[in-house]
Amino acid sequence: MGEQLMKAMLQVLPFLGELIDEDMVVSVSDTEKIIDIAQGNKLKMPIKPGDVRGM
Repeated sequence: MGEQLMKAMLQVLPFLGELIDEDMVVSVSDTEKIIDIAQGNKLKMPIKPGDVRGM
């Protein structure tokens, strides 16, 4: 189940900004690192895929 959910989130991630009428940042991560991130139009986070998750 977890692997299927991760794949689904990664497929939907690029479209979230179009689907939700708010500026936001959404990231997908596993227990260790950032897998992917969708930055907002104005709202940006200083993280990128491969970065280690912070606490």
